[in-house]
Amino acid sequence: MQAKLDEILGKELLIIAFRTKKSKFKESNYTTIQFKLGDRLHIVFTGSEVLMNQLEKYKDKIPFYTKIIKPGKYYTFT
Repeated sequence: MQAKLDEILGKELLIIAFRTKKSKFKESNYTTIQFKLGDRLHIVFTGSEVLMNQLEKYKDKIPFYTKIIKPGKYYTFT
């Protein structure tokens, strides 16, 4: 099931996998994040560089529990 970032803010997620690809529409990358919320499997697409950098930094820790928050104009994991 596909989700939007604003729909899952502040909820505990189990990050299972991610994949970063080149966007067809922009000169930047986007990331697909696969996660579990409760018993259901979801994906979310994001162009957030902060989230992409954090996922790359902690890829060896996957799967891990986290929340996504927006403390201003950007998204970040807690």
